[in-house]
Amino acid sequence: MLLAITTVLIALGVAIAFAKGKDKIAKKWQPIADYILTMIGVFVGVTAALLLTEFSTLRSEREKTGRLLVVAAEDLQRYNRDIQRFPVVYKAFKDKATSADYRIAKYLNQNPRRFPALPKLLVTSEYALSKLHPATIQQLGDTLANLQRMYDIVHRDEFADDDLQLYVGLMDIESKIAIALIDLEVGYQTGQVTDDMMVKQQQVLMRERLKPHRN
Repeated sequence: MLLAITTVLIALGVAIAFAKGKDKIAKKWQPIADYILTMIGVFVGVTAALLLTEFSTLRSEREKTGRLLVVAAEDLQRYNRDIQRFPVVYKAFKDKATSADYRIAKYLNQNPRRFPALPKLLVTSEYALSKLHPATIQQLGDTLANLQRMYDIVHRDEFADDDLQLYVGLMDIESKIAIALIDLEVGYQTGQVTDDMMVKQQQVLMRERLKPHRN
């Protein structure tokens, strides 16, 4: 609305200035025309300053959001690397164990894995909620909730060694989906991804869960 009003006033100012320059305004009306031109100039100047400030603030906020997204994605990538290494690490500990009944539950009680905390900020912080695409908040929230449930299951005392490879695969899928969702949001924040592209690409990512996975 402000931009529309400014455009109208600029057009009016140009018309008055043109008429004044062509001596089409009577002398008795020229002081009023000058006053109107001055007021239009002041209004347009103030409006331009406000718009530039708003643009600068918006750009700064987008950059801040982008940095938060990148850091969250890096946290998930570290977690995914830990997931991939976990079976090998556990096997090494089991091979060195003095007890023949050295189970994964005991290992995890002694060496609990770190769950990525930073991505949760994207779906819980008031700042992020006000900046991110609603679809990202929903899909990323669901994906992180799935990861949390799998993390909790793996850390239960009754978790069986035979289930490790299955859950490693499932957690790998969910963490990669979360990373891809964040990458899409980065594209959206920088204007490289449209609303339609966001929805379509997210649907493709969600279908990853439906693919068969070997135990």
